[in-house]
Amino acid sequence: MSKLPIRTRTYQNAVMNSQRWDHFTPRDDDIIITTSYKAGTTWMQGICAALVFQQPQPPLPQDELSPWIDANFAPIDEVIARLDELTHRRYIKTHCPLDGARYYNNVKYIFVGRDGRDVFASMWNHWHNMTQQFIDKLNNAPDRKGPTIPYPPEHSEAAFDEWLTRGSFDWEQDGYPFWSHFHHAQTWWNYRHLNNILFVHFSDLSRDLDGEMRRISAYWGFQLTKTSGRICCMGFRSLR
Repeated sequence: MSKLPIRTRTYQNAVMNSQRWDHFTPRDDDIIITTSYKAGTTWMQGICAALVFQQPQPPLPQDELSPWIDANFAPIDEVIARLDELTHRRYIKTHCPLDGARYYNNVKYIFVGRDGRDVFASMWNHWHNMTQQFIDKLNNAPDRKGPTIPYPPEHSEAAFDEWLTRGSFDWEQDGYPFWSHFHHAQTWWNYRHLNNILFVHFSDLSRDLDGEMRRISAYWGFQLTKTSGRICCMGFRSLR
């Protein structure tokens, strides 16, 4: 294993395309939030917003402040233009494993982990909330490459077995029909020695919100007053 992460994979399916990161130019104070999926992404975005803006609610929708770059949902030129216009400290979302991501040593990363059983349960609900029209739109997008997303089955038991034993990409052994929660975690854990990657766990946020908030703010280099800390905790709890 190399001392610094090297991109060795390309992740492309109906939802994401890791090559979209080739269009991104980082700033020295950027924060990149990484989760596999359904592991606390939105919660961490709310935490970051509370820290950046020092108020419980962000001034704009999170999709405008913290876009998901690898998602196929909007043309990449539009996403990058929106990011370039932001003047505050940026916090950006990715679901890309580190072996498919571009690594920047001048930014900070926050990895959020979660128990795989909880991830599947949340993913199952999310999958079932997708309409057939939305799934068809993803699968039939003109620039879609790689695996498609099937319609969700009626029962979760067989889907859970498949999620544990079948991969969507040749190098994965689980995660179907999206991508591997466990492989994603392993790619980041392999580089836990790097001082610009902070590991946070969903259960720790639930158990000690105030302590985790202060750990994250220290990692960012923020100086929290008693008042600003209380404001940030309000923002955390509102997104739990």
